[in-house]
Amino acid sequence: CPFELADFRSFALGTLDVTYTGRSAHPSLNPHEGRNAADALTVAQVALGLLRQHLPSQWRVHGITTAAGTSPNVIPERATATYEIRALAAEDLRELRQRVEDCFRAGALATGCEVTLEQPEPDYLDFRGDAELLRLWTANARVLGRAESVERPPFACTDMGNVSHVVPSIHPVLDISGGACGPHEPEFVAAAVSPAAEQALLDGAVGMAWTAADFAAARTAGAAGAEAAPSV
Repeated sequence: CPFELADFRSFALGTLDVTYTGRSAHPSLNPHEGRNAADALTVAQVALGLLRQHLPSQWRVHGITTAAGTSPNVIPERATATYEIRALAAEDLRELRQRVEDCFRAGALATGCEVTLEQPEPDYLDFRGDAELLRLWTANARVLGRAESVERPPFACTDMGNVSHVVPSIHPVLDISGGACGPHEPEFVAAAVSPAAEQALLDGAVGMAWTAADFAAARTAGAAGAEAAPSV
């Protein structure tokens, strides 16, 4: 990333694939016989834009149109889109998904098209860092000479969030660009093969190994102490 972050937090994330099916027709000769699937998607996108005003500040809705016709002189009979939704907690995704799906249903209703809504993959849960692992990582990162961690609100999603709901987890973020550029920017490609990135890779591997060893040693010592404690 473009910054150093120990206490990583993530959004919960859900995915949605949308397919509209209409009826093709000639837009000049017999437009009244057509049912424009691209128009259905436009109506839905307008509805989503209006919905955003009424969503909590940390909820996100974003996506792309993947198909909306192939020729300007044919009313599109098929349009597709892929969307993602994000919220601070997994339980909020259910409400957000319902509201977003209603916007897509509105597009179908307004244009006389049919809509199919599919969830292509399981939801990513929000990431929950373990306090003890975080403490150990922070100490080890200082020994390695890493920069001090900044504080950042959630900005990403990961399937590691699902793991963190089951076992103690951390997800440190290491700086490779000095703030010059961030993920999904073209300049980040060059930053990812820079000397700073190579050092971050080595520091990350060593720091995580140290942290895992420290965590395991602390648990072993705790278990041994519990076994040696006199009964009352």
